[in-house]
Amino acid sequence: MTRILYRTSFPLIALLTGLYVTVSCSTEKTGWAHRQYHNTLAHFNGYFNAKEIMKEAEASLDETMQDDYGKRLTVYKEIGDNEAQQVSTQMDEIVEKCTRVIKKNSIRKRGKEHVKWIDDSYFLMGKAFYYKLDFPRAQQLFNFVARRYKEEDTRLDAQIWLCRSLLRQENYIKAEKVVNHLASEPELTEAHKVEIKKIYADLYLKQDNVPLAIPEIKSAASRTKNKDDRIRLTYLLGQLLREEGERFESMKMFESILKMHPDYRMEFYTQIQMAMSYNLNTGGAEEVRKMLFKMLNDEKYIEFQDQIYYALAEMSYNEKDIEQTIDYLLQSTEVSTINTEQKGESFLRLGQIYFDRPDYRKAQMYYDSAVSYLPSEFENYQEIVKLSTNLNDLVEQTTIIQHQDSLQRVAGMSEKERDRLIQNIIAKRIEEEEQKIAEREIASGEINQPLIDGGPGSDGGGLGGPLGPAGGSSKWYFYNPTLIESGKSDFKQKWGNRPNEDHWRRSNKQQQFANLDEVLEESDDPDYIVTADGDTVSITGDWLDPAYYLKELPLTPEAMAKSDQLIKDAYYALALVYRDKMEDIPRTIETFEELNKRYPEHEKQLEVYYALYILFGKMDDPSSADFYKNLILSKYPNSDFAMLIKDPDYLNRDSEEYKRAVAEYERIYKSYFSRGYYVQTVRSCDEAILIYGETKLKPKFELMRAIARGNTEGKEAMKADLQDIANRYSENEHGLEAQKLLASLSAQEQAEKERIEAEKEAEKAKDIEQFGYKFEPMSKHNYVIILNDQNVKMNQLKNAIARFNAVNYRMDGLRVSDVIYDRSNSLQMLTVKVFGTGARALNYQNNFESSPEIQKLLPEGTIGFVVSFNNYAIFYKSKDHDRYMKWQKIKYAEL
Repeated sequence: MTRILYRTSFPLIALLTGLYVTVSCSTEKTGWAHRQYHNTLAHFNGYFNAKEIMKEAEASLDETMQDDYGKRLTVYKEIGDNEAQQVSTQMDEIVEKCTRVIKKNSIRKRGKEHVKWIDDSYFLMGKAFYYKLDFPRAQQLFNFVARRYKEEDTRLDAQIWLCRSLLRQENYIKAEKVVNHLASEPELTEAHKVEIKKIYADLYLKQDNVPLAIPEIKSAASRTKNKDDRIRLTYLLGQLLREEGERFESMKMFESILKMHPDYRMEFYTQIQMAMSYNLNTGGAEEVRKMLFKMLNDEKYIEFQDQIYYALAEMSYNEKDIEQTIDYLLQSTEVSTINTEQKGESFLRLGQIYFDRPDYRKAQMYYDSAVSYLPSEFENYQEIVKLSTNLNDLVEQTTIIQHQDSLQRVAGMSEKERDRLIQNIIAKRIEEEEQKIAEREIASGEINQPLIDGGPGSDGGGLGGPLGPAGGSSKWYFYNPTLIESGKSDFKQKWGNRPNEDHWRRSNKQQQFANLDEVLEESDDPDYIVTADGDTVSITGDWLDPAYYLKELPLTPEAMAKSDQLIKDAYYALALVYRDKMEDIPRTIETFEELNKRYPEHEKQLEVYYALYILFGKMDDPSSADFYKNLILSKYPNSDFAMLIKDPDYLNRDSEEYKRAVAEYERIYKSYFSRGYYVQTVRSCDEAILIYGETKLKPKFELMRAIARGNTEGKEAMKADLQDIANRYSENEHGLEAQKLLASLSAQEQAEKERIEAEKEAEKAKDIEQFGYKFEPMSKHNYVIILNDQNVKMNQLKNAIARFNAVNYRMDGLRVSDVIYDRSNSLQMLTVKVFGTGARALNYQNNFESSPEIQKLLPEGTIGFVVSFNNYAIFYKSKDHDRYMKWQKIKYAEL
């Protein structure tokens, strides 16, 4: 028995002894013992650990990178800067381990690798660089694996990841070549085939080729064995089919997702997508609508109510029920309190509906709100801002016309009629104020609070008389804190957090360059007016005083002439907005003709005649065009417009008239622009553009006009005009000049920001030098955590930190200690030590504070910071961590 045991044990002992002896051998030998030793060491001492770290990091990324189901999904979850930072330390560790495996264990002789984990290590390094967003290095490694290890299975995975790296770098041509070659490989598994379909789909979608992407997504979704992947791809497929107008097929895709039993977020958004895919041809409206109403009443979906109403609105819109669409959209904006982007989308949809009617005044109101809520990265955001600005310009001119018309109508009344009207206005406003207060009181649980405190001895009538409501306690609205808070809450729910400033409701408030003293000197705002009879009437700012309403009335011939001029200018400006910004020719014609009708001999008559002649030509109405042509030729036979009608090439030839255009440009520049008369510059350029708009001087006039507008209406107006010029003249010098000016403006704004920041930093630097700490970034550091020990399970926390350190900083030999920091306030101090440098400690802090496992154990109010050994003693002695953290924040900012 002993002999048999000896016979079987000896070969094994000999083998193990032989393997042990090879430890001292180099990687130059390819014998069996050498190969076995290095294969074992490569796998278990390096690659295995690196692969486990990669699995953990990928699981963390998958949890962090939540899809936004309200937008079109991407084929792959695209890692960004924040996610890359999250796993940066783990990726560095993978690279380090794989490099060590390759360096110490690779045995490559005569073009063949004898250790089978080397190609896997190179591949894993490539993925690590991909997750660090270092796509060129990732591409280099994947390409290396695919070319060198042609007999290994890793070459297929390397080619897949090579394509993904190329697509992230927008190298579509090379990516397509690689995936075409990969698709022809004879040894593809079913999983490889699924990935190839996904690569093709990603390639096509990144080039906006949806029709080609759809069959690839469909194939990948049907083949994949991974349930989550199949659900996600099917969802994307449904979105793409709806974009292509295949709404019935889209509905089928989303219905199939519900049968796969997704999680509740995916289930909710799938139901929303079904509603968005519905139209009259797909059918199933009642089932979808019933489902949405059911979700509205389910508390689980309360945070999604704004999106549910939006989906209901889209269904109504597809059914041509526009009024119901508007009602649902308004409800969406009212219930939306958290998702500001959805609130912005609902306002945008309302603006689009009213713009299409067209009802530009309401469209302006909703576009303005949309701009306030939508993020700047929202699709076509700049176009939305531009349209909102144009609508603001339009409404501004219509408001001037309506306001002046109202003033003239009241001024034309007899004094008795005017007094009666004013008393009615005052009575109505009092009623409205009382109604508002009553509504606030009902909402806040209070009753019958009058408008204004009647004071001692009052009968409760407010104002000491009959203008306030009778009965109840007497408080002015703004003395009632309950009503004030109720009002604030209602305001924030509807409008969000708006700054306390004039014109808060407008998103495009223009910066004014005008000197304030000049404005005050030119202000036509006296504390008295002169009536048509020559009487002087004192006015006040009290809306209860009838004289308050006489302030703007044009009661004298001079005031009436001024009012008429405002109306004429507004009509002309309004027509230009319709023509140039809204491209609404019928409204332009209507506005110009209304101007001519109301003021037959206005000073812009010639320009308006010529504009109407051109516009009717574009409308294919030769009779009306001839009417205005004949008016110009008969009334203004020697004008530039008459010459242009007779000879369309009149301004394009190198003639005296062209020279006159050049002279006009120089005149405007010297007489107005260079002297700072920007309002007149804009007016003169507008006239010049009408006359010389068909010549190559037009962009020069537009550039000068844009800069002048910037000095009167603000930088944003100038930037909008310059961007328009840059877009329209992108091929010539004027477009390039506009781009240069835009770049210069951006540079100035950036420089100003940097100057302000530098001043702030300089002030901070003065303060922190007094703190007594020394900046020693290359010395040893600790990471300190200060927390309330009454609200934390200390042992559980310390164990979690130990696990975190073991996983992420195994080689650093970190230790954790705890001491009482401030007994009176129950503060405990944990110290993680020791780090070789300040930068290493900061790296630890960033990863520590990004760990979900750690953060859920820390009580509210916990603070953490890094500190050098010397500074640790100073800060702990003073127990003034706030002072130290101010110093540290500034000094360590560049590490």
